[in-house]
Formats: sequence, structure tokens, C-alpha cells
Amino acid sequence: MDNLFETTVQRAFKEQFNTYKNKKIILYGTGVVAEFILNNNPSYNIIGLMDGNKKHGELLGKKVYSYEEVLKNKPDIIIVATAKRNIEMIYDRLAYFCHTNNIPLYSVDGRNLFTVYGYQGLSDSQIRYFDVHEELLKSQIEKNEIIYFDIYDVLIMRKTLIKLDVLDIVEYRLTQANIKIPDYINARLKAEQEVMRSHGTINEIYEKLAEISNISVENALEAMAVELEVETSITCSRSSIKAMMRYALDENKKVYLVSDTYFQKEFLESLLLSQGITGYSDLIISNEHKRTKREGLLSFWDNNYSNESSLYIGVDSENEIVQENQSKFNIFLIKSAYDMFLLSSYKDMIYSLNNINERSLFGLIVAKLFNSPFALYNSDGKPKVDSNYNFGYVFIAPLIIKYVFWIIGKMKNEKYDDVLFAARDGWITHRLYSIVREKMRMDIPKGIYFQTSRTLCTLASVKTEEDIRWIAEVPHAYEPEQMLKRRFGLANSEIHEYVEENHVDSVWYAYYHKEAIFLNAKRIRESYLNYIESLNLKSEGNYAFVDFVSSGTCQLLLDNITTFHLEGLYYCKYNNNDESKLNLSGDAMFENMVEQVYCSHSYENYLLLETVMTSLNPSIASMGLDGEFIYGEEVRNGKEMMYVQEVHQAVEDIFLDYIENMHIMNIEINKFVVDSIFSYHQSRYTNEQCEIFDNLRLMEDFGQWHMTLPRAT
Repeated sequence: MDNLFETTVQRAFKEQFNTYKNKKIILYGTGVVAEFILNNNPSYNIIGLMDGNKKHGELLGKKVYSYEEVLKNKPDIIIVATAKRNIEMIYDRLAYFCHTNNIPLYSVDGRNLFTVYGYQGLSDSQIRYFDVHEELLKSQIEKNEIIYFDIYDVLIMRKTLIKLDVLDIVEYRLTQANIKIPDYINARLKAEQEVMRSHGTINEIYEKLAEISNISVENALEAMAVELEVETSITCSRSSIKAMMRYALDENKKVYLVSDTYFQKEFLESLLLSQGITGYSDLIISNEHKRTKREGLLSFWDNNYSNESSLYIGVDSENEIVQENQSKFNIFLIKSAYDMFLLSSYKDMIYSLNNINERSLFGLIVAKLFNSPFALYNSDGKPKVDSNYNFGYVFIAPLIIKYVFWIIGKMKNEKYDDVLFAARDGWITHRLYSIVREKMRMDIPKGIYFQTSRTLCTLASVKTEEDIRWIAEVPHAYEPEQMLKRRFGLANSEIHEYVEENHVDSVWYAYYHKEAIFLNAKRIRESYLNYIESLNLKSEGNYAFVDFVSSGTCQLLLDNITTFHLEGLYYCKYNNNDESKLNLSGDAMFENMVEQVYCSHSYENYLLLETVMTSLNPSIASMGLDGEFIYGEEVRNGKEMMYVQEVHQAVEDIFLDYIENMHIMNIEINKFVVDSIFSYHQSRYTNEQCEIFDNLRLMEDFGQWHMTLPRAT
């Protein structure tokens, strides 16, 4: 900075912020302005910094905070310490955060930015982004001969929520590989900061890291290989921009790809190829030409084509680049997926994400919802979800992923001989449990998909007239004859006609058939116990019993016919005032024991979850004379079966991506984080247009009711 600018900044800072001298101050920025403020105001209580999407690093001993850390440190003020041209853009980024958390937001010259720009939710520039659509970009491509596509956040993006989360994953992988680098993340960032002053490469960053951390260059380059591997695994293309690039090529435009990056050309070419991005004329990268876009990289290159019109497609966080190049290029700006998330109806989720695993899981969702930079077109900020697959990916999968890891935690901390995943609710959880056990080589029980149903357990447990009464009194939607067939497994030939004047009620009608009921129950019980014996379970063993949402009926009935001990592991257990069920062993991720106390959004909407927490088989109705399971009739239609398949596929896809590329062991995802994500399926947050919810039916498998589920509002 020149002396006049320094003098002006220092005078304004001291005049305007003297009253905050002993308060908690956070500076937004890590550039020359912030560095000047820190150097010249050591007596001010500046507790830390913010900078874009960063959550790591430091400047002059001051830590760079994430949004979550800012909230934990409870600052009294945030001061935007950047060049004047960037202040409004940063205000747009911070206004909602500061307004929601009642944090004053000022510019370095002392202006209250809420007063300067006003606050009515989203700014005009943010609202205008809802008008950006694909055809606008296509028309710009048609008007120009040379098209420059930026690489990161334009053609490709990271699936981590923020860029620096990559380093958390790298650090974990280094630990797993026994590559020891003291304080890796801060050392890596410090090395980057030093090397990038001269537009260096990632090789040079790791050579500098070796010097900073006092490790061998060989070890440093091993760590670099891990970072490159992680970068490759967490990268995806932005499909609609990739299609726009293909359109430009088909229109015979010259296409160049641009990036301010420390990655070398060979790595970028390989990364782009892995995402199906080919056909461009060349890569224009800062470390090769020793200048950034801000320093004229585009102008330097474009001088070769001074007689041809050019279009640069970049991200709108590059305002300063736009201002310097708008007379030389036509410019089309899009938002990164992360900035679209902060612009959307989902933005409040930022306050709930408190660790790397929570951010990584939500990052996958952001990468799905906002992969297209045009996803918010005509949206009012509510993203559209219009397929079963995407509904499962965004809303259902996080719940199941959390539940599976909760079960795994129980397996690690308790002594179980094995874990029984109850059909049909346990089908998808058993599959994911098996996948993670194998892929992560966990020393936990193998897991058994346990064939059962409430109807089967009920049939097998009937031994007394009291059992008959209990079953017959449970409300049902059947005619009396159908009740005997479905509840007690009697054949048509064993059922006497129900005559109202001859039978007081359904209980007495059932008593009238008690001999047939007892005989049938004994046969079914023996067959079912034979099946259980075939699983080689220990007669005195201790087994976890996984069911989804339940009061504990199956666990109770199984306890009555088996000798081993069961402990329930439920997603949610609810109280139906049955003391015998309340006394069952086990635990639940959520408990709805008292109606007046809030449980979870997922419990309040568990009927929707029941439509996918199932298998493609009907519920087990009984057991045949040959000892085989007899399945009830399939009441779901073809669309409903396809819905289950597509949701399950989505759940498995995001689960594999998460555990293979992002998950860090022993960092727990909070159950209310995934519950909050699920709550965003409501229409106040999401423009849900899945055809299945026009008429999604649910049949309770014990025959108590059937219904068409209402669409979420």
C-alpha cells in the first residue's frame, strides 16, 4: 500500500473503532489491508480473521475462523478489511450471517454496512441471480469466437463443502498411512502462502513444507501424492457447464480453460479427462505464465486474438477480475455451488455444521442440488427436487448414514455376539453396514439379515387364550374372516362363517377357532425356530436387534419364543403405554417416550420413511408346511416399487462416495444435523416435484390401516 492509503486507513480505523478496542474484533480478509491493520494496531483485541470460505490458516499469529468458530467466539464486531471494490460483494456474503447472529458489520473505514447497503434478506444482486439461465449463456457463446472457461467452480468443483476441508481429509489419510507431518494443515497453508507469492506449483509448496516442518523432501512428496489423490476423488464436473463447453466446440468456437492454480498442467489435464472434459485448445494456468487473472493472465493470452471477440465464463466471487477486464472481454459470471447454497432456502444449515464429517456429508448434498449454476433459476431460492433418486440422495440418505454409524458405534462399545437386522426395515441398513464393515475393515460383528415380521412373530408366539385376545383386539381393517386368515394364519377351510348374532365380537369369534389357532401357531413356531437355529445363533448369546421405528413388538415376541437375549437398536422407539415393551433392553437414536417432549422431525414423519425403509419383498405372512416363508400379497404398484429401488440406489451411491472419499473415523455426525436436512423436504424449503408423491400409499403390514400419504407442506 502507498503511504497516503496507509495513513488514511490507520486514521479511519483508530477514529471509528476506538470504542471496540477492548471488545472482540474479527477482521474479514487476509490481504494487505488486514495485514496492515494487524501490524499497526497491536493494542486492539483482534481475536481472529475470516476470509472467503477458509477455515484454516493464520496471518501474523491470528487464526482464520470458520463460520462455526466465529459463532463460538462470539465477536462484538466484524470489520471488512479489504479493498473498497470488494466490500459490497463481501457484505452480500456476510449480511445474512451477521444479521441472523446479531453481529455488527463494518467496513475498515468505519461505515456500518447494514446502513450503507440496507438489509432486506437477499441483496438485489443476489436476487438477480434467480434470473440467470442456460439460454443466456448459450446466446453469449454464440456471439463470441473465443470462449474462456474457468476450471474450478465452473467446469469442475469439489464435493467438499468448502475447499479447505480437503486438507482435513488429507491429514486423516496421512495419519492412516503413517506419514507424520507436525501440524500438517497450518504448515501446508503457510507453505502455500509463501510459494504462491511467486506463482509456484504444488511441488514447490511441498518442498517448502518439508523445510517448514523439518521433514525429508521424500516424505513431503509422499504427502503431496496423497493430496492429489484426494483432490481427484472429491472432484466432479458441473454437468450443465460441461454441456455448454461441448456446445461451444460444436459451434466451432476456440475453447480455452483458465485457472489461478498451483496444480501443474499434467495433473489438471488428467483431472479434466477423468470428468470427460476434452476438446479444448489449451490450458492457461497461472503457475505456468507467472501471473494470475488479476494480474492480467487473460489479457496477456488474449492479445494473440485481438481481432476476435472473447467471452470469459467465471465465478462471481471474481468481481475484481471482472472490473479489470470488462473492457477487453465479454463476461458471464455464475455462482459456485457453495455460494448458491448460501443464497438458497437451505442457508441456515450453515449454523448446524460443526465438524468435518457433517460438512462433508452436506457438501455431497450441495454438490447434487447446486451442481448446475442455473438450479435456482425462477426459484425464489428453493432448489427443485423432481426425481426419486434425488429425493433419496438429499433427504433420506443422511438419516440412514447416521443410523448405520450409530449402530456401528454400539457394536464397538458393547459386547454383542452379532447383530440381527430385522426384515424388512433392516434391509438397506444391513446392506450399508456390510459395505462399511468390509471396506473399512472394521472389527465388528458380521451382521445377519433376519427374516421376521410382526405378523410372523405374533403367529409364532400364540400359546394361550390371552395371546389370542391380545391379537384379536388390536384394531384392524379386515372383515372377521380375513382377520383370522391374516392375523392367525388360518386356511379358508379352517374358518367358520362369521355370524354377528352368534359371536359377541372378534375376540369371541377368534376363541371359537382356538384349537386350530393353537395347532397352527405350534407348527409355525417350530418352523420359525428351525430357521433361527439354522443361523447358528448361541442359545444364551447376546444379540443386537435392529428395527427402524417401533414400540418393541417384534423384540418382545421374539423374547417369548427364544432363549438368547435381544437388545433393540432402534432409529426411534415410541411409547404405547405397554409396560412390558418399556422394560425391553436396548437403545434408540431418538426416543418418543413423552408426547409433550419434541422427538425429531423424522419421527413426526416416519410414515414417509416407512415407504423406503423396506425391501422389494412383501412382508412375511406365515410359514409353509415345508418350513419356507410365505409372503403376503404385494400391495405396492410398479411405480412404488421403482421408487424404493431408486431411493435405495441413491442412498448406496452417496454412502459409498462418503465412506470411500470423505469419512474420518471417530468424528460423530450429530443426529439433529441429519434430522434437519430431512426436514428440508418441506415445501417451504424445497420445490419438490416428484411424481410418486402425487399418490404414495402405505399399507401397515399388521393390517391396522392403509392410507395415501399427504405431500409435505
